[in-house]
Amino acid sequence: MKRIQESRFTAQSGNTIIAALTVITILSFVAANVLMNCTTRYNTTSKQVKTWKEALYAAEAGGDVGFNEIRKKLNNPGMEFSSTNGWSSPAPSPAPTPASSPSPAPSPASWYNGSLQAFGESNSLSATVTVDQFTATPAPCYRVRSVGTARLSGLARVGMDDRMNPTTKGDSLLRKIDFRYDHFRAAYGNGDLIGASATPIATAQISRRVELIVVPIMPIEAAIKTSGGFTGPGAAGVVDSYDSKNGAYKGSNPASPYDTDAHDGDVVVGNSTFNSPGYIYGDVTTNGGHAATTDCSGVVDNNVAFTIPPQASPTPSGLPASTYYFPGSTTITPSPPPLVAPSPAAPVYKTITSFEDTNAPWYRYNAGAADLTINSLTIGGTARETYVNVLVVGDVTSSVTVGKGINARIWFTGNVSFKGKDFTNSNVDGSSSPDPNGNATSNPSRAGHVQFYGVSPASGTQNISLTSPGSVYAMFYAPGADISQNGNVDVYGAAVCKSYTGNGNTAFHFDKELGAFGKPLDYRVASYVEDVR
Repeated sequence: MKRIQESRFTAQSGNTIIAALTVITILSFVAANVLMNCTTRYNTTSKQVKTWKEALYAAEAGGDVGFNEIRKKLNNPGMEFSSTNGWSSPAPSPAPTPASSPSPAPSPASWYNGSLQAFGESNSLSATVTVDQFTATPAPCYRVRSVGTARLSGLARVGMDDRMNPTTKGDSLLRKIDFRYDHFRAAYGNGDLIGASATPIATAQISRRVELIVVPIMPIEAAIKTSGGFTGPGAAGVVDSYDSKNGAYKGSNPASPYDTDAHDGDVVVGNSTFNSPGYIYGDVTTNGGHAATTDCSGVVDNNVAFTIPPQASPTPSGLPASTYYFPGSTTITPSPPPLVAPSPAAPVYKTITSFEDTNAPWYRYNAGAADLTINSLTIGGTARETYVNVLVVGDVTSSVTVGKGINARIWFTGNVSFKGKDFTNSNVDGSSSPDPNGNATSNPSRAGHVQFYGVSPASGTQNISLTSPGSVYAMFYAPGADISQNGNVDVYGAAVCKSYTGNGNTAFHFDKELGAFGKPLDYRVASYVEDVR
């Protein structure tokens, strides 16, 4: 009996081992299949996520290239958007994406198309770039649109699912993987719902799109801009603004419609030294300072770093550096411009519309200029609008008198000092004189007619001293100068300087029209967005 029971137990043990091995084998096959699927899915997902990120890198690289071409307008003029660098204007047909907008395309001179091909790891990245130039003042703004494309390796299968986005639980990423057709072209054409069609692609890819708005950095961007410290205005003073195209200054809190232009007297400070005993009707930015909303009517940002480039000595545009008039006195009376049609009854003069015109005269003083006077250009008894450049090697002192219709650009290598009552700017806010041919001109800014440019010294600091009593209508661009405004002198215009100090009952009134003066110093990206369609 015992022997029979042992035999039965032995048989049962064998069956258990076989059953266990069978279960283990089945589970191993299941686990292996799951692991293989997970691994395949993981590899596919990781490749697609990697490619997704690389497509953005490619788009941003294209945006950087477009931005760099815009900056060439300043640092390498004539070489921007060159065909030798792969740029075309207008774009070839059919237009690549992104195309110029709106449709129909603007004139060829206002938009450009370029590309970057075969870069990145295994040359798997590319980008196409479109740059649109907007007609805007004071200088053109640009829109840079870039499409970055990354080749997608591996099987043409989806590796990402709804769980990639816990907020929307959607498959937004999946729709942006192009295995056989460009989904963006199919839905949106060139980006503006123009020419939408199912466009086949050569290889699987992921594309992403970015858009940059590039704006010029103008010489005048605020009422007062310093690379160093700021103390002012005086305890009884203000910094505010107005727009000279609407006439004379109306006060810090004028009635409508002038109120919209009164509180843009921004102050921009390049270091941490900021003291405001008076009140600023505008925004304040510093680089590490302690400005507060109690100092101003606008926005405060104490974390803005910037630099102001030095001002070089001028060279007459298009002429040798030696081409100057050397007046025998500090009184200048401009001559009429050259004649185009020398008719005695109705002579026609060459039109001069800027300081850079080769017919705009240049005057030079090699030993400073005390009591500088620039008389009006008169034709037929009427003051006419004209442009005069003056280089003073040394100081500008005592007094400055500028006649009606004169646009004077006064460069100086030394210091500037005079009382407000000794400064005469005979122009009028809100109006301008006719040109030599009697045609209307378009500079309404009294302050903009007189521009001081301080040539940055190799060492040391220049000084600009404006003292009471009286008023000064002028623009000052002197990155190497300390400006001091003392007493009850009012300044109407703008100032860029090394430092600014205002003591007493001083007031500084920013003419917003000055933001359109001069040429861009550089360009900056004002907006960056990704087109997530």
